[in-house]
Amino acid sequence: MDFGIRYLDYYVPNSVLPLTELIDEISDECLPAGFQSKMEYSTFCTEELKLKDIRVEHNLKDFEMLEILLNRLFHTEMKPKDVDAIVFAQERFNYVQENIAQYLQYEFKMSNAFIMNISGSHCSNIELAMMAGKGILADNPDLHNVLIISVQKILDHNKRIIGKTALLGDGAGLLVLSRDMSNIKVKDISIINNGYFYDPTRNENNFLLQYKWAHKSLDSIFNRNNIKPDEIKKVIVQNINPYADETYLQKYDILQDRIFEENIGRYGHLTCIDFIVNMKDCYEKKELAEGSLVISYSMGWAGSFATSLFCFL
Repeated sequence: MDFGIRYLDYYVPNSVLPLTELIDEISDECLPAGFQSKMEYSTFCTEELKLKDIRVEHNLKDFEMLEILLNRLFHTEMKPKDVDAIVFAQERFNYVQENIAQYLQYEFKMSNAFIMNISGSHCSNIELAMMAGKGILADNPDLHNVLIISVQKILDHNKRIIGKTALLGDGAGLLVLSRDMSNIKVKDISIINNGYFYDPTRNENNFLLQYKWAHKSLDSIFNRNNIKPDEIKKVIVQNINPYADETYLQKYDILQDRIFEENIGRYGHLTCIDFIVNMKDCYEKKELAEGSLVISYSMGWAGSFATSLFCFL
C-alpha cells in the first residue's frame, strides 16, 4: 500500500546568534576534544561547518513555535478532526515544555488523534516516526493522516556543541503522512542501529565504523528496491559538517550537485528537523521531474543510521 507526505512545513527564527558571541558564552570544558582554544574552535566552525551564526529563538516558547505551524496547517490544508494520530519526535533534552503533543492535541481540538512519542534515534527520529506512521496506517484502514511534529529549543549554549559535527540551532517542523493524497511518495525506509555508540560523549575516533554502518543503511535501500545510485536525482542530507555525508556517499559516485546542501551553514543543526527543512526546500524548488527518485540519509547521535527512498509526484 502506498503512503506519502501530504504536507511539510517548518519554523526557523529570524533572530541569529553570531558565532563569536556563542563561543564566548560556552565554557572551555565543553570544547570538543582536540581544540586548544576557543579561537581554534571558532575557525573550525567557520571553515568546516560553514557557520557564521546560528538561529536562536528568544521570544517564543517551544510549543509556540509548533502553534505557528499548526495554525498554518489547519487554515490551508486540513482540519483538526482529520488528524488520526500525532507522533512527537525529539529527545527530551532538546525541548522544555512537558507533554507537548498532549497540549497541542487539546489546544487545537484534535480529539480524534491518539498520541505517540518517538525518541532514542536522535537526528534520525523523524525517519523513525515515518516508519511508525506507515505502520499505523497499514494496520488501521480507517485511519488516514498521521501528524509528525518536532521542536528544538536549547537553553544552555554549552549543549549546542555536537563534537566536530555540528552546532545546534532552534526551530520546529511538522509533516503529514497520508494514505489519501501526497506530493512525495514514501517508497521505503531503512533504519539500523549499532549499540556500540550508546555513549555519544566518548572522544574516540570511530569514523571507519560509522562509515561501515552508513553504507549498510544505504546499501539496504539500493538492494531492496533494485535501484542503482545513478538513478537517484537528489540526496537529502543533514545540515552538519559536509565532510561527513560527502565521504559516506563517495562510494556510490553520486554527483556533488545531486547532494542537497543548500541549508548547511544557514540555521545550525536542527537535529531530526533537518529532514523536514531540507525535504520541503528541495521539493518546492520544483527542479526535479515527476517520478524522480530521491533518498534521504541521516545518522543519529547514538548509533542510528537511516536511509529513506522517495518518489516526487
